[in-house]
Amino acid sequence: MSDFKPALSFVLPDQTTLLAELDGLAVRSDAVARGLAAIKSGFFTHPDGRTDELGDVSLFHSQLALLAHLAHIAPQGLSIEIGFGMGSSTAIILGVRALKGPDFQHLAFDPYGLPDNRGTIVQNYLETEFGDAFKRIYKRSEIGLAQLFDNAGAGSVGLIFIDGSHTFENVIVDFFWADALCCVGGYIIFDDADYPAIETAINYIEKNRPNYQIHRSAAVNTTILFKTADYEIPWYAFAPFEVAERKDWDKKTSLSLSTACVLWPRTSGLNSCHHKVFCR
Repeated sequence: MSDFKPALSFVLPDQTTLLAELDGLAVRSDAVARGLAAIKSGFFTHPDGRTDELGDVSLFHSQLALLAHLAHIAPQGLSIEIGFGMGSSTAIILGVRALKGPDFQHLAFDPYGLPDNRGTIVQNYLETEFGDAFKRIYKRSEIGLAQLFDNAGAGSVGLIFIDGSHTFENVIVDFFWADALCCVGGYIIFDDADYPAIETAINYIEKNRPNYQIHRSAAVNTTILFKTADYEIPWYAFAPFEVAERKDWDKKTSLSLSTACVLWPRTSGLNSCHHKVFCR
C-alpha cells in the first residue's frame, strides 16, 4: 500500500471563507436560510408558521458551512445521508444542490423517527420544496445502500454524509458501501468523528485505504474523506491501526475550548461548547 500514488488532491478553504460562503447561499436559497436559522434559534420554522424544536439533535454552524461547500463542489448529481434526525443538514445540502441546477437527487436513509414526531415538519417542508429530488428511505443503511449499489452502480454518488448508528461495526459497514458508491473526486463525511467508535473506524481507513485524503477536524467533530483514486485492495491486505481507548460517548478532549467556541451558541438555552451534539 505504501507504493500507491493518488491521482487527485483536495484543499479545504479556511473556516472564515466557508462561513461567508454559507451566509451568501442563505440569501439565495430558502432551504439554506431556514436550516441556518434553525441552528441559530433551536427551532426549524415551516413557511406556514409551524415549528420543530431541534433539542439536542443539532449540528454546529461550521459543520453546515462545510456541508454547503462540499455539496456545491461534489462531482455527481446524486448525494446521500445516513441519518435524517431533524433535517438541518438535509436542508443545507438540498438548497445548495438546487442552486447548481435541476439535475440532482438527495437520498436520506433513516428508518427511525424521533420522539413526539419531531422532524416531520422539516421533512414535510423538504418534500414540498424539492419534490422528487428528495427522498427519505425508511430502511437501515446497510440494506438500503446495498440495494442502491445494485441499482446505481459503483461511483454513482458524489457526496455521502454518515451520521447514523454509532456502533463501530455499523460505521464500518456504512463506510464499506459509501466507498463502493463514492466516485473518484467525491466526499465521505463523518459526523461525531471525535467519539471512539467513529474515530477508530477513521483510524482503520487511514491505515488501510491509501486512496483517501483525510481531513480530521475539518469542522467541529467532523472528518472528511476525499477519494483521490480507485483502489483495488489486495485480498490479504491489512495494516494495524489505533483503537481509541475510550468507550461509548466518551469524546476526545484534544479539541480546545477556544476552537469549539468559534461558532455562536444556540439560543435555546444549551451551551453549544459543552452539550452533547447528536445527528442533526
